[in-house]
Amino acid sequence: MLGVLLLVLVPVLLVLGSAFVKVSVVLGILRNALGAQDVPSPLVITALSMLIAVLVMIPVVSPVLTTLSEVEEPVTLENAESQWQAAAAPLVGFLERNSSEQSRTRFVEVISKLDPQATTPVAENDLRVLLPSFVATELTEAFLIGFLILLPFLVLDIVVTAITQAAGLSALQPNMVSLPLKLILFVSINGWQLLLEGLMLGYS
Repeated sequence: MLGVLLLVLVPVLLVLGSAFVKVSVVLGILRNALGAQDVPSPLVITALSMLIAVLVMIPVVSPVLTTLSEVEEPVTLENAESQWQAAAAPLVGFLERNSSEQSRTRFVEVISKLDPQATTPVAENDLRVLLPSFVATELTEAFLIGFLILLPFLVLDIVVTAITQAAGLSALQPNMVSLPLKLILFVSINGWQLLLEGLMLGYS
């Protein structure tokens, strides 16, 4: 039973409790902002998001694995909680550092309402609070970054559309003109380096 529970929880934690969510959303917004069909492809976005998530999470997961490897007694239902709390301290710290206090406070109230019969109050460092708070904060930050990415490309689209219409080139699709300009602009400012570096250092 415990093994089945871990098999269910581990993939969820790997996706929702890491940088994967924010990075994949930001890269998806970038693709839409460029207006290029499937460039980067969904496979590239997923692979790149997983790579960045792994690089970001290595300093967090390494102490967890070390602690678990040093456990001598077998894991049972009786001692699983205490062993998990000891091993998961770095992960809890990571989620706490990268989730907003306002979000944690709100989810404490939500979890308390979902379990009104609980004998102990819900703490802010409870994983039931930290995980949704972290995801909400990550999505908020991803949308803010996405807005900053979309804005210059939107202005470029508007300018190109206005110029093509003023020149009487109504048969010419504005995207055919704006896409090369967007690519040149993004490459000229070293966009990939800045974006990936910013996403990774955001967790330092």
